[in-house]
Amino acid sequence: MKKSVRKSLFIIIVFSFLFMLFAGCSNSSGGDDNSNGTQSGTTQTPGGSGDAGGDEGEPDDSGEPDDDDGNDSENVNGNGNGESGNESGNNEGEDISQNTNTTKEVLFGYWPQTIKADDVEINESDSKVVGAFTYYKGNDGEWYAKAKQNDFYGSSGKNKYSNGAVVGSSGDAYFKVEPIKWKVIYDDYYGEGKKILLADKILFWQQFYTYDSYYENIVDRTINGKTVYANNYKYSKIRAYLNGLEYEEKALGQQQKTKNDFKNKGFLQTAFTVSQQASILVNDVNNSATTTTDSNFELEMATDFACETTFDKIFLLSEAEVTEPEFGFSEYDSYGEGNARIKKATDFAKANGLYLGNLDCAEDWWGGCWCLRSPSNVVSDATQHLIRGVGVCGDADIDWCPNDWATGIVPALVVDYLIENPKPRTEVQGKHGKYEKPYEIGDIVFNDGSAIPYEKGLSLTWDQKSSAVAIIVYAGGNENLGDKPLGVGLTADYGKIWADSSALGYNTKIAASEYNGTANMNLIKQFSDYSAEKYPAVWWADHYGDSNVISEGWYLPAYKELEKVLSLYEEYPGIFEALDKTNPFALEPGDCIFWTSSAVTESDSYYSYLSEAEKCIITNNLNGKGYNKKDDYYSNVTNITCVVQKF
Repeated sequence: MKKSVRKSLFIIIVFSFLFMLFAGCSNSSGGDDNSNGTQSGTTQTPGGSGDAGGDEGEPDDSGEPDDDDGNDSENVNGNGNGESGNESGNNEGEDISQNTNTTKEVLFGYWPQTIKADDVEINESDSKVVGAFTYYKGNDGEWYAKAKQNDFYGSSGKNKYSNGAVVGSSGDAYFKVEPIKWKVIYDDYYGEGKKILLADKILFWQQFYTYDSYYENIVDRTINGKTVYANNYKYSKIRAYLNGLEYEEKALGQQQKTKNDFKNKGFLQTAFTVSQQASILVNDVNNSATTTTDSNFELEMATDFACETTFDKIFLLSEAEVTEPEFGFSEYDSYGEGNARIKKATDFAKANGLYLGNLDCAEDWWGGCWCLRSPSNVVSDATQHLIRGVGVCGDADIDWCPNDWATGIVPALVVDYLIENPKPRTEVQGKHGKYEKPYEIGDIVFNDGSAIPYEKGLSLTWDQKSSAVAIIVYAGGNENLGDKPLGVGLTADYGKIWADSSALGYNTKIAASEYNGTANMNLIKQFSDYSAEKYPAVWWADHYGDSNVISEGWYLPAYKELEKVLSLYEEYPGIFEALDKTNPFALEPGDCIFWTSSAVTESDSYYSYLSEAEKCIITNNLNGKGYNKKDDYYSNVTNITCVVQKF
């Protein structure tokens, strides 16, 4: 659909002003050697690899690096004394109402943001690798990232940090690692109570896709036999960075190659602890043509440049989403003070080279320019395939070159319940674990009530292995799943059917819950023929405690509880190996069905597909709702029964 007449008149009236205000693609993407932020010995801005080392450095479950001597064998256990980040890390997330857009905020994850105060001294001998960054300890007890300054405005002296200092065009600066503030822009995503969180500020810059020539057709990629333009979000550099993925790049005069600069070292792995990463949902990111226009369908759709749905934990908003009234946004051509799309920049983003408009006439309420995932229908000079963005005044119809290095990044994510940064945890002495409650996702719980967070490379003693009883898969906070943490037992059964065909419950509809496995078990146990012979899998789960140190409280999980259990398959692949236990999730996808206590309801079809990302199917095999890790129900599969308990 063509743009509105009002929009056309607006463009004609202000074209000359915008030309002066906005440097344009050719300027902001110009070939400055500093644009990738590379410098030896400094934390790399998101454009490169920096001085972060190897594949190590996952954030520990204190939310920030430890205050100890940097020994990794101790760091993996988290920060028990809570000295680092106490002031900013104790904020609790707020409850939000259902079925409305909301202006509630939550502090979740950590990122370099504010320029170091002049009186803070940095000790570079006290450091910690976290994802892609190296953090250094200040004498104020906080952690700082060192980054090269690369001000968009050069040495003009016009761009200022929050403390009034001039943003440099070269040299290093330190930025305090602080909690990320997110706005909950919608709290009933997909009608399932899921929350969309959008960063409150522009956190950093990153090119949508890197190429060296203005005429980007020279560097078009060929992937799976198809030409992929630079404005393709699925194969973009920014998507790879946000989620820690590989990506395909073709530099000028070079062969196309796979880049793994961000593999497991992207924004996701740097900003969030392992347990926080597990709480972020894999979202079906719709990249169809309808998402490339505004919510009123006034802008012309970029049909020729739309790409497939991606399945990501971190993503950018689309043109449709950033103009959606239910998300709190106005029409695409609205702008001005108070516009919800206006995003202020962190000091870290300013140092990266973020474009903030014409500073000679800038108003205090102006923000920075930030990037959307949507391609534009506009093709510049017949070769330049552009992307959509948001301007400094909040207007959402700005076109950018994909290789522009002055556009800001405002990440978004989806969770099914709000989770705040973890509070400092109290260390315990003389027990198997390091901490008492409250438990966090990924904690290994021992029979004395203590727990230890799982991290890659965790080494446990024989006594710890023999005393472990469960792994925490949910830490509380969801109104449907309840406030108590949920743990999965360490032993599973293989081969049992849910119910015998002669059982009363075989063809009986059960008003069972998707969320409460305990209530489901009580319903199933009411059948007069309830026994090990008639309900093998259910009975096994019900009697799991007969041979366990914790004898009571175990049950067959409800469907939504099982979803949390299965997150272990992706998030903690080595946790069972650390315990010397058989990993029930080690079977190849498609080879197993996990039973639940949630019975099929009248509204369920024989089977229904879940997202492609999960490669799963729900089946009503023998009346029990199973979770099959493949979309072929008729395969030869192994029935698996696991148990859970609230702690």
